[in-house]
Amino acid sequence: IPLYFIIHIWGGPKSHEASIKFLVYMIAGSALMVAAVLALFFASATENNPGTFNIDLLQKVASTTPYAPWILAIFLLAFAVKTPLFPFHAWLPDTYCQASTPGTILLAGILSKAGIYGILRIGIGLFPSLLMEWSHFLLGFAIAGVFYGGLAAWAQKDFKRLIAYSSFSHVNFILVGLFVMNPLAETGALLQSINHALTITALFLVAGWLEERLHSTIISTQGGLASHFPLLCWLTLFFVLASVALPGTNNFVGELLIFLGLFARNAWLTAFFSLSIVLSAIYMLRWTQKSYFETPSPL
Repeated sequence: IPLYFIIHIWGGPKSHEASIKFLVYMIAGSALMVAAVLALFFASATENNPGTFNIDLLQKVASTTPYAPWILAIFLLAFAVKTPLFPFHAWLPDTYCQASTPGTILLAGILSKAGIYGILRIGIGLFPSLLMEWSHFLLGFAIAGVFYGGLAAWAQKDFKRLIAYSSFSHVNFILVGLFVMNPLAETGALLQSINHALTITALFLVAGWLEERLHSTIISTQGGLASHFPLLCWLTLFFVLASVALPGTNNFVGELLIFLGLFARNAWLTAFFSLSIVLSAIYMLRWTQKSYFETPSPL
């Protein structure tokens, strides 16, 4: 609710439509989550004991309840909207682009982690065997999201939308680590959640500073900025390299653990998935090159 007002009041020219779309998706996800919580409460009730919200007790009975697949499906749908998992991301590009810089940072750095936490605590915590059965399908959606987000970012002419799709791609990368259902990949996903929050916050701060100074977010009209903002150029380059997981940066270890966990499950799929790193480098370095080192194109 506070983010709705942050987007609507301090957002861009189309913030009204973006804030409404954001609110509808979030309320729908929250309503589904509340419905699943209540369903789990009533499903855990017996003749001698009332239902419970205690997670420790629910771990013993959640997977064996008659409607466990439906309850898990509703939980996953709610978390998929909030993260978002592909293809439940329709609210993300417009919302990220129309929100003010502080609002975008809250969205990308914090809100997206709510769905990840829910999948870890509820999905893996309460329904591990059922989630393992579904992991092939969920893994497919997450990998599709990584490549879709990367290709969409590559096609953008607006650097704020580019970073928005980059965030979407990297969040789905984290979900790949969760849906591998491997302790090593899960550790990498947890670490990558923190790393993504730090990196995407820095990139949206850079985008906000550029937008404030240049009054535009169109990449083609903003070349040669390195000569005007040399310190900002180096700062941008550092976080761009962190975003593409250059060895020595914070994202490298988390992504490496996810790759190792995925390799233990399917080596060929890992080889294909590694192309996402190349794609990430292409669109992020392209933005840096065009904005800071090339001659701007005329309007």
